[in-house]
Amino acid sequence: MAIDSPTGTKRERVLVVDDEREHVIGAILELKARGLEIDHALSKAEAMDRLARHKYDALLLDLRLPSSKIDEPVDDPPIPENGLAILRSLSAGAFEPAGTHRETPVFIVSALHSGSEHWNEVRKLGVKAVFGKPVAPILVAETVRLTLEEA
Repeated sequence: MAIDSPTGTKRERVLVVDDEREHVIGAILELKARGLEIDHALSKAEAMDRLARHKYDALLLDLRLPSSKIDEPVDDPPIPENGLAILRSLSAGAFEPAGTHRETPVFIVSALHSGSEHWNEVRKLGVKAVFGKPVAPILVAETVRLTLEEA
């Protein structure tokens, strides 16, 4: 959902979900340079909380995520099932009001090997694009921008 900026214009809002900020900082900066409002979540728990509280126009998602918040002292290794759980929730319209985010374009940015058994499900859940890490930040930002312009 576009939000009002201090200048009174609407800005689209993107949620970036990745536990390794250094891998997405370039994309975040490129998205901000294109006038987009950016929120960042470091885990499945943070992403689900943000998705429940805000409407996003796009989602950049790493599949390998810890499930709990990063600052919680828990043995919680990043696993692909956590990113897939977020995708499944979006697809099922699990956020209120009912159906919120069902049509939100999702872009995967992940180092997960493309031969992984998880890719078939990712394709079935209708992601817009998949980028392997490392990826050129400008490529991600332009793909997101073009998708949002088409919407």
